[in-house]
Parts: sequence; C-alpha cells; structure tokens
Amino acid sequence: MKLIIRAFLRYKKSANRKLGADYNGKKHPFVNYFAQLSRKVSMMGWSVQKQGDTTVFRANQSNSARRIIFYIHGGSFTAPTSPAHFRFCRELAYALDSEIVIIDYEVAPKVTYPSIHSQCRDLISTMVENEARWSEIVLAGDSAGAGIIPSIFSNLNQDIASLVKATVLMSPWIDYDGTSLSAQTRRQLDPWLNSLGVKAVALQYFRNIENIALVQAENKVALDDQPPTFIAVGELEILFSDSLEIYTALLANGILSSIYIGRSLWHVWPLFPITERKDFLREVKAFVEQVSADNPR
Repeated sequence: MKLIIRAFLRYKKSANRKLGADYNGKKHPFVNYFAQLSRKVSMMGWSVQKQGDTTVFRANQSNSARRIIFYIHGGSFTAPTSPAHFRFCRELAYALDSEIVIIDYEVAPKVTYPSIHSQCRDLISTMVENEARWSEIVLAGDSAGAGIIPSIFSNLNQDIASLVKATVLMSPWIDYDGTSLSAQTRRQLDPWLNSLGVKAVALQYFRNIENIALVQAENKVALDDQPPTFIAVGELEILFSDSLEIYTALLANGILSSIYIGRSLWHVWPLFPITERKDFLREVKAFVEQVSADNPR
C-alpha cells in the first residue's frame, strides 16, 4: 500500500500539482464525479451544522461527552476538507473517546490573513461558551491547520485555554517562505511537496512578505506557553524542519512534548490508510490519556 501511495504522490508532484494547487480549477467530469462520491461516502455518520457564520462537521456527538477535539484541517489555506480528513478524524475521535468537530473555514484566496486564524479561534470560543459541557479540549490539525494551532491557543481566553489538555500537530507548516533546511535538502526526497511552490502558495493567504514575517515572529512567541504537544512528521518531507523547530522550542520552554517521526514517510502520513496510522493513534491516545491523568479537572 505504501508503495502505491508513494507512486501516486510522485505522480501528483510530477504533474506540477504543487503544495496549494488550484483545487477550484476545472477538472475532468469523471474526476469531479468520483471526488464527490468519495466525499459523500466518507461523510456518512457526520452531521453538518452552522455555528454562526461557520460550517462545522461533527461526529460522536453526545451530551455526555466530556472531551472534544477541534480539528483544523490542512490544505495550504486554499483547499477544503478531503475524504481522508473525515475517515481519519472518525478514528481519532474513537481512539480518544471524544466528540470531534472539523472546522470548515473559508479558504484563500477568497479570504486573507488573519481571517482563517480568527475564524477558527472564534468558532472554538463560541462553541465552548455556548455548550459549556466539556471538561477537556484537544486541538488537532494537519499541515497549514496544525501550523496555526499554537497561535490560536495563545489567543484563547484563559477560561477556555485552561480546558485544553493537549494539542496534536501533524506535519505542521510554519516555514511560509520555503527557506528551512529540510525545504532545501529534502527537495528531491519528498515524494509529494515541491519546495519551490511554498512561498507562492503562502502568499495566497498572507498576501505579502511583511505578513509572513509577522506571523513567523508571532509563532515563535506563541511557543513560550503551550499545552502538552504531540507532533508527527514524515522523515522525507520538506516540512521536516518545521516540526523539529516547534519541538525543540517547546522543550526549551519546559513544555511536555513528543515527536513521532514516520520513517520513510511523507507529509501528513497519518491521514493515509497505512499500518503506521494505527501506531500513531495508539501513541496519541497514550499521550493524551497521560496528560489528562496528570492534570485532572
């Protein structure tokens, strides 16, 4: 299975579908049909709700649930949720015995910085305040979504932030200009992402290099005070340095952190149906249960 997935990812890369490709561009009718069918199947068991101006997808919803996962999906700020997100998030929710909410934020270039940051933060705050029934929160996400979670956490009010037991960051993207060490040294190794397209994609959301510099500086400040954090990254991906930078900064700040490196694996590998996904879910469960036991509410 891994060989098939890797070959497919390399095909996408060779077809110039860089990080942040135009997901709204014209596609063959058969491609659109199967994409829509796959999405419908993967969404079985999910409810679609409006929370203010934001759409959310919910699963494992229960009035007795004590823990909720707020999931911020990736896609370089330009792509919507994929079928892989729905399938993975159901498994994550079951592993952590949690309700789960995927935030369907508006994407660039329709919106620009800081809209996605604000929309996700406000949605989390509004839901927690309105429903007032969860004693634990886990913030999770992949790629672009994972990269903004530390900033979102640091801008929550204290009452809500105190409920966040852990964050789960899968291949977090914080190197918006493509200058990190791994963006240079893993350019040929990465079977999926193209480091030459990183900055151009980031500018669809951030609009200018000044905003990119501002956000990267804010990200470093946000890492001074975070909840326990579990990070997963692929050994081959150009964003490897992003995860390592977050992990080392958290350790330097005395924050409990763990990093899971997927050997010979690629970007956001836990989203794919490979054996390592089960190992990842077991590790996340153990991490969250431990920090929850150490910090009961």
